[in-house]
Amino acid sequence: MASRVLESGRLTRDIWYMAAGDGPILVYLPGFGVHNKPLRSWQRYASLRAVDGLARHFRVYWINGPENSPAGATVQDCSRWTGLARGIRTHWQALG
Repeated sequence: MASRVLESGRLTRDIWYMAAGDGPILVYLPGFGVHNKPLRSWQRYASLRAVDGLARHFRVYWINGPENSPAGATVQDCSRWTGLARGIRTHWQALG
């Protein structure tokens, strides 16, 4: 059974996330999808199934790539985008 989404929203104007599970925070960067928009219905279910085991022990934050990422962008490219790092930092500072 897939974990239930406890929270979802935006880290920045163009970066979406969803969170499931309870425990220490674990950030999961799955790579880029076709559009990097919020996941819906079966996409959300399948994505949560992928982190179900982790969500039993951690609060897993599934973070999509930016919606406006260029074609062919990689996770390595994303590591250089300050918007992603800034969005993650701001979100966790707000959590306390």
